[in-house]
Amino acid sequence: MKQNRLDELMQKASEDKISLSEVAEIVGACLQSFSRHSNEIKTKIGLLEEQMFVLEEKLDMILDNQSPAFGVIVDDDDEILEEEDEED
Repeated sequence: MKQNRLDELMQKASEDKISLSEVAEIVGACLQSFSRHSNEIKTKIGLLEEQMFVLEEKLDMILDNQSPAFGVIVDDDDEILEEEDEED
């Protein structure tokens, strides 16, 4: 439905001069619009699910290939400072 047609029907509705078929026209246009938007949302959710699946696979691969020999060792800052003080 074009915006000018909707404006025309809304004006008729505000003046209580709208017919049942014109109300049905508005409702039908709303349902079509909601249906299109729902399909767009469904498509976007599907794409997001696919991307999430790919990311999960990549994360699983990274975790599977991670070796404890290459782990990160975190030292306490206090110990590092004490060692530096002893060297000086």
